Amino acid sequence: MDSIEKTSDVRFHATLWDEIPAEGSDLEALPRLARVHATNEYEGGITGTSILDYTFLYVSETFGTYVGFEQVTGAVDRRRLILPAPRGNV
Repeated sequence: MDSIEKTSDVRFHATLWDEIPAEGSDLEALPRLARVHATNEYEGGITGTSILDYTFLYVSETFGTYVGFEQVTGAVDRRRLILPAPRGNV
């Protein structure tokens, strides 16, 4: 089976970023754990919206790590799409 590679111009912007400290975490303390619920809107080669849920570990004011999932619902080049996608840098 032949493989087809295609690129597309896609833009997104965040429509919601709701970050709350994990139970027992202080917003000012380091290290700290936080949970984030976010949404994005996509346009271009991908059109639609996404829902994201992350867990962040802030080790310092300038460094942290996160893991989460994003579910994109919309279309790629006008074809329907529902895509669960892992996110993170762990």
